[in-house]
Amino acid sequence: MWTENQKQKLELMRGRFIEYLTALNYSTATLVNYGYDVRVFLDWLVENTSLNTIADATAAHLSQ
Repeated sequence: MWTENQKQKLELMRGRFIEYLTALNYSTATLVNYGYDVRVFLDWLVENTSLNTIADATAAHLSQ
């Protein structure tokens, strides 16, 4: 089960990913779309797995 602290860390990671893409000069539309897609994925991960960290995710988890 994901704790609120772990969920906040996932959101921080998502934000850092968007910052990285921004530094690489990705377009605003790409930033918005990737940000949304990552949010949907992280929400799915939290709701559908019993992982303790994202580092524990395997291909088997992602093929569910």
